[in-house]
Amino acid sequence: MKTVDEIWDWAAEVNPDVQIEELAEYVSIARNVYKYPDRVLEFQKLLTKWESADGDKPGVNSLALPAWTGSNIINNVFGDHDENDYILEESKSEFIYFYKNNKKKFETDPLSEVLYTGNCLLPHHDVIDDDTKVCIGLVNLNHKSIKTGFWSFNNEVLLYEKDIDYYDDYIEEINLDNYHEKTNNGILDQILTVEYHFNDAIFYNARALHNPVIDDFYTRENPRMTLRFYFPYES
Repeated sequence: MKTVDEIWDWAAEVNPDVQIEELAEYVSIARNVYKYPDRVLEFQKLLTKWESADGDKPGVNSLALPAWTGSNIINNVFGDHDENDYILEESKSEFIYFYKNNKKKFETDPLSEVLYTGNCLLPHHDVIDDDTKVCIGLVNLNHKSIKTGFWSFNNEVLLYEKDIDYYDDYIEEINLDNYHEKTNNGILDQILTVEYHFNDAIFYNARALHNPVIDDFYTRENPRMTLRFYFPYES
């Protein structure tokens, strides 16, 4: 009897020639992550998909994978770096599917009023607690390049507890009518856009303000597909 564990091991072998490059203090890019990336695409077809409902994440996501499924990325991409002190039992892996005008399952507000979901026109951050250190990994599984934007708020890319209320209050004031006035204005600025190709990945500090770039190419039937890893570390 073949288990899903064995299929995952068959699919997710890391390319021994993977190269990682630091783009900024808060984000790195890895190229040609998996040895057989099309096998990873086949694997995700085995998983049940759910409408996203938790947190602020829109679109569709897969059932969560066991925590250990991300360990080969850390062990083989980051090697002997300090990042190996991650907490395996708190790690998370899942496939994420974004598309134009996506939303959460129980979203009731018009998409035009929810700029951090919908088409993800505003950035968000993935960790709040100052005592928590987390790395996020996103593998591009589209046969075309995708982009992720990184932003600063009052000249800071990494958001800590002392600034969260100020940030939340600021973005609550932004709508489609004043979007261009309220962004790239010295307060909330997009400072870096990372483009990465099929089977490339970015790894970034979960405190970093960021947004997926979703264009008209991505539909519910043909979504922007990524494999997302959440790696918490010892403080």
